[in-house]
Amino acid sequence: ENSFYSGLQPPEFFFHTMAGREGLVDTAVKTAETGYMQRRLMKALEDLALKYDLTVRTSSGDVVQFCFGDDGLNPARMEGSSSKPLDFDYILKHVMHVLRPLRARRPLQSGSAAGSEDRAAKRRRIADGE
Repeated sequence: ENSFYSGLQPPEFFFHTMAGREGLVDTAVKTAETGYMQRRLMKALEDLALKYDLTVRTSSGDVVQFCFGDDGLNPARMEGSSSKPLDFDYILKHVMHVLRPLRARRPLQSGSAAGSEDRAAKRRRIADGE
């Protein structure tokens, strides 16, 4: 019924200030907790890097993911500065590549000519921005 604008009775004022202080304390505590969680997450992930073969590896070279983000889509290309929120042409090309029949794909063989051709093709795709 009453408000800060029209005036409060003393008990109303007391309970309003109690609730306001409780809200301030909750905000301060939650900010500290989420900041600490973010710091721990960044410390855990700081030695990971995306390599040219599109794998995510640790600083010692151990593979964490064979395909960045498990879908291979580059977040930098997902939302552009153009009026389109998504690069649908890129997404379509990616989906068509993923859905290509497995029998049409050549298996990678380490040290073989096919493996080096595949690496070269990936490097060209990265350079072209696909």
